[in-house]
Amino acid sequence: METHIIRHYPHCKSQTKNIEYPNRTNKNNVNAIKELSKDEEYNDNYKKWLSGINYESKTKNKIKIGGNLHMKLGKKFILEHIANHTKCYTDACDLTYYSYSKKDILFNNVNSIDWDNYFLETEQIYSDIDIKNDIINENNKKIIEHNKKVNEIIDKINLLETWKQYIDFEGINYGIPYIYNCIHRENNCFGNIILDYIKKCECSSCENWGGCGSNGILYYKCDKCNK
Repeated sequence: METHIIRHYPHCKSQTKNIEYPNRTNKNNVNAIKELSKDEEYNDNYKKWLSGINYESKTKNKIKIGGNLHMKLGKKFILEHIANHTKCYTDACDLTYYSYSKKDILFNNVNSIDWDNYFLETEQIYSDIDIKNDIINENNKKIIEHNKKVNEIIDKINLLETWKQYIDFEGINYGIPYIYNCIHRENNCFGNIILDYIKKCECSSCENWGGCGSNGILYYKCDKCNK
């Protein structure tokens, strides 16, 4: 019984990217706005801003409430809070957090959030991701090792001398490819692959004189066996 030999190279495997941490409200930002809320000048500026006064100008001129400048100055008194994450496991090594919402919290309402619980949740989210990334990194190590073996096997295949020789890799017999480096290697022919002729492109663009930019179909043959 003739040994079955395939004439293509074994494939390398793709690595999986690490899962990134989702956006979460920063603890330092929370602490910073809490400290600002104790500042007398900060509170005074907030009252001016609420009534439509530009607290940054020397003249303390009136500005349109809800206008661009008013909204810009108001950012100083707002914490952008990221909440309501939903997590989804798509396979054994993938974890995605999605559908989180953002809401603006005025500095004087910051303490209405249970931050201890929120930051514990953040730690748990990061811990879940770390566990998944450990699995991904372990799998990637195996993939790197597999791909290293594949490249070594490909080098060995290309060094085979006859059509019937093969290299066994993971239970599959890999032999010399039909063409390698423009040499026809099928049945130990070893002729040179040369351009035979070019068939003019007949696509609709060319027929309509639009031009497709193609040089047509190039046909090659072996200069030894004419295949």
